[in-house]
Amino acid sequence: MTTPHDSASPSKETESLIRSLMRRVDAAERENRRIKRLSVASLIAVGLLLGLAAALVYISAQHGMPGLVSNVVESHQYLLRDAEGRVRGVWGTADDGTVRLVLRDENGHSLLRMNLLADGSSAVTFADTTERSRIVLGLLEDETSTLVLADGAGRARAVLGLSADGSSTLVFADTLGVSRSGLGIDAEGGATATFPTAPVVLLEEDADSAAESQ
Repeated sequence: MTTPHDSASPSKETESLIRSLMRRVDAAERENRRIKRLSVASLIAVGLLLGLAAALVYISAQHGMPGLVSNVVESHQYLLRDAEGRVRGVWGTADDGTVRLVLRDENGHSLLRMNLLADGSSAVTFADTTERSRIVLGLLEDETSTLVLADGAGRARAVLGLSADGSSTLVFADTLGVSRSGLGIDAEGGATATFPTAPVVLLEEDADSAAESQ
């Protein structure tokens, strides 16, 4: 015979089971929400780290890595290239101790040369697109300075010089490179004018030779 107490027991057990399941479901949902929050936080942290890394890469590319930039860079020669990979500049030293800086146009023509010799002599040469020296400015070891102007054939047409003793000269040549007249001031301050009876021929490559000797 079934008593009221016995018939209520299954109902209580069912309710207890349901409450237990609900607690488990609530716990699982809370755990899922916690995992989602952690996932979002992790994504934000990864994004911040990636942004910081990208910023460091950009800064290092533009200005060098902070704290890691070398104070001294050493080499025997440096090459300057344009966007197409063509050499547009060369800066380096030669075996004889000469330091040279050469700048080129996009076709590879050396249009500007700066030389500093081991003895202290220096020169700056401006050339045309055929690489013939047109203007040469030089300073020798003995403090003699010269300015040479050449034509398109490379012939020196005018030479201005100043010697260490204070004398100065200006010589003019014709289209053949022949010296035709000259003016000057000697070391004593006297004026001079020369018209050579046996003209000195300034060869076609005089300007280039002057540049190389500097």
